[in-house]
Amino acid sequence: MTDFDGMRVVVIGLARAGSSLALALTKAGAAVTVVDEKPADSLSMIEQMDRLAGRGVDIATSWSGNVEWHTTDLIVPSPGVPRTHPALNDATKRGVPVWSEIEVAYRLSKAPVVAITGTNGKSTVTALTYHILHQAGKGAILCGNIAGSGFPETPIATAASRALESDILVSEVSSFQLEWIDTFRPHACTITNISEDHLDRYGSFAEYAAMKKRVHSNQTSEDVAVINAFHQETFDDGLRARRLTFGEAGSDVVIDSDRAIMASTGIEIRSEELWAGARHNLENAAAAWLLASSQGADGESVPNAIKSFKGIANRMEILGTWDGRRFINNSMCTNPEALRSSIEGCPAPMVVLAGGVLQAEDLSPLERIDESRLRAAILFGRDGERLAPTFSGKAVPVEVVEDLATAFSVAIAASFPGDTIILSPGCKSFDQFDDFIARGECFRSIVRECIGGSAN
Repeated sequence: MTDFDGMRVVVIGLARAGSSLALALTKAGAAVTVVDEKPADSLSMIEQMDRLAGRGVDIATSWSGNVEWHTTDLIVPSPGVPRTHPALNDATKRGVPVWSEIEVAYRLSKAPVVAITGTNGKSTVTALTYHILHQAGKGAILCGNIAGSGFPETPIATAASRALESDILVSEVSSFQLEWIDTFRPHACTITNISEDHLDRYGSFAEYAAMKKRVHSNQTSEDVAVINAFHQETFDDGLRARRLTFGEAGSDVVIDSDRAIMASTGIEIRSEELWAGARHNLENAAAAWLLASSQGADGESVPNAIKSFKGIANRMEILGTWDGRRFINNSMCTNPEALRSSIEGCPAPMVVLAGGVLQAEDLSPLERIDESRLRAAILFGRDGERLAPTFSGKAVPVEVVEDLATAFSVAIAASFPGDTIILSPGCKSFDQFDDFIARGECFRSIVRECIGGSAN
């Protein structure tokens, strides 16, 4: 743990992460100033300023980017602040430390951290690991970058400031949060997979992948790294932690056709026993199984907990049925690889609703789609047209529309009883929604109106 007492800290960004950091650091004795470029009268600012009122935190809105360096000991950027921000460049030149949200949390926490990162599946693995540990009677706290899961979520700085030594911080970790780590050392971690994403922030896929692998950088032989043997892009030649693997034959958890088998015990889980019955969830289950086992959850309690897991909101979330059609909300699907995986794992035949803002240049994952599973593809949003050739080239009926509500109406007309209608955008949401949570809630509302009841 680090002694923050008397440290003068500037937190950049007054959103949920920034305000949580400010409160946790103030509790630890730091003198905190939070700065944000947005004006004080913006709705998001008012909400967070009210949260910090009377808590001993200085706030500067409409921030121009200037820092009083002679009274600053530490800079903490919120995850959304670009690495290229002038204040961060200036801090580096001046030798002022820059620590990310998870670095601060690690230095505050008495409890060990279990960190889950990757491009796809990380929220599911994080929530499932928490669920297993919670069911096993462990003091697990779900925290980090996870949002909209339907489980009790806590900002990691808040969780760290409250945690006891007997607790376990189960944290989803993003590449953004890994940019400014120094000593951050998870006791156990995994990279679910890495595919092209966030190229608006990173210059190349290689740079993005290297940032993900930083989750291993401070681990030692006393720690655990759970490795997906199916995804060589996650392998790290410099890994020092003890390896636990899942995937191909010889792994600690072997995934064989439609089941996952713990090699040491022979205990198995079949895909039809999992939430949504999707085969790709075997990988998610195996990762969480090994992470939870590394923290003391063992025996039959682990597979029983996995089987009782109902999934998370906005990720292969079953909303209900109407006129023989099944509706699934997969709004958290924000890149082409996740879209391909969703189509592979979803009950067929299906009508897929996809579109939004593409941030991946590589659409090759969509070339591996099994077109026989698709009744039609209804594409919407800013980049719906860009997705169209991938589907039409496979002789899948395609229609491009403006928005999600229209896409749903067209999907109803294009589908038949027995079909699945799935929202699996494969794109970011920022053209028409604040985030994937708002997009998922919009779809949930549309489905609820259609079936005339509660979409759960």
